[in-house]
Amino acid sequence: MESNFEQFIGALQISSSSNDGLGEITQIFEKQNLELLPSFISQFYQSILTLEHWVWQILSQNYHQYFHEPIYLHLFHTIALFNKNLIFNYDSIDSDMKASLLIPETSEWINGIFEHLKNTIDENDPFISIASIWFDNLSSFLFDYPEFEISTTISHINLHLACNYIMTDQYKFYLSQLRHSSLSQSIFTAKQLFYIKTCSFSLSTYLMAKAQDFLYTPEDMIRHFGTDYVQIIILHTHTIELWSTQLLTCITHLIAFFNSCLWWGGEKGSQSRIVFSDELTACKYIDAVIRIIEYKPFRQYIGTKRTNDQTILLDTALFSLMNIAQRQDIVWFLRPKISLPDTLLTIAETSVYDKICLCVYVILGELLSDQRLKELKISDKASVFFFHMLDHAWHHPSKKYKQVPIFYLLRCKL
Repeated sequence: MESNFEQFIGALQISSSSNDGLGEITQIFEKQNLELLPSFISQFYQSILTLEHWVWQILSQNYHQYFHEPIYLHLFHTIALFNKNLIFNYDSIDSDMKASLLIPETSEWINGIFEHLKNTIDENDPFISIASIWFDNLSSFLFDYPEFEISTTISHINLHLACNYIMTDQYKFYLSQLRHSSLSQSIFTAKQLFYIKTCSFSLSTYLMAKAQDFLYTPEDMIRHFGTDYVQIIILHTHTIELWSTQLLTCITHLIAFFNSCLWWGGEKGSQSRIVFSDELTACKYIDAVIRIIEYKPFRQYIGTKRTNDQTILLDTALFSLMNIAQRQDIVWFLRPKISLPDTLLTIAETSVYDKICLCVYVILGELLSDQRLKELKISDKASVFFFHMLDHAWHHPSKKYKQVPIFYLLRCKL
């Protein structure tokens, strides 16, 4: 069937109502999602690029019928999974080729999508869900390849999301819904998830990658959503075992967004005083973060990369705790927590995701004495680990390792 792939792609027409070839294209990509063969991408690069552009055009022109027909929805979800695999599972494909396939060719396509999102009345319209997946994949790509923050299209997307979604009363409204202890599943509409998950995800990866100025300062954004965010985290971490998949998604990306505002452009954190006006609130928040870290069921889902919410949540929670541990004005609150080092060590010993291990080692280095660290017998393992990350960051165009600048890795020690 692959021998006819180029023919199937060549027959695609934006305005056509014909479904000819769509099933075959879907089957080809389903097979590729199982086999993950780089040769498929190199052999059919131009046809794949044509298909990627075709989807962006469909999204930008909002051919309404396409988002209500199972054959199109199946195709869109299959291509979305292919794009996710392209980001995480094709190490031999260079970043420029990935970028050409994932980043839309023109900002006009993006403008069309935003226009249709603005005019969509149905909060569960399938168009919103499909657009969300495409933006989410761009965010995942930018996290692993932060040098592409210079893309004018990426910048355009995030400026629009900040102005028209994040810094709005509607975003605040969705946050206010999450501040209730008992949540109805009906609040988790496609539109709500676009605001809270997709927009937060995009801004968090963009701000962590971007060292230059942005239209809004970290303080502007934290003043807008920070107080609601802190209350949501403190409230819901008391009942983690009751979280729905949607609530897990919301909390995961709100934590990531909050972290990016605190740590935007490097090692910062003074903005936290905006929402932690007193020690009691700060300590309650730290306890909430620790409850996430100590919740064992999350650990079984940790992957080698940030491909699911559980991995992202533990990564961001540990990153948050790492920054807290390095603040001399608050680390006193962590040191008396006797069981915390054992919990962290267990995570480091079982985690297959290196950035989680990085955070654990840094936290232990801040909390424990040299003698206690020697007793743990992890110094050699940690040293090898850090040298690997430093080597990777040194050779990376952005001088970062998984969004962590090289200067920060140099100061991390046990």
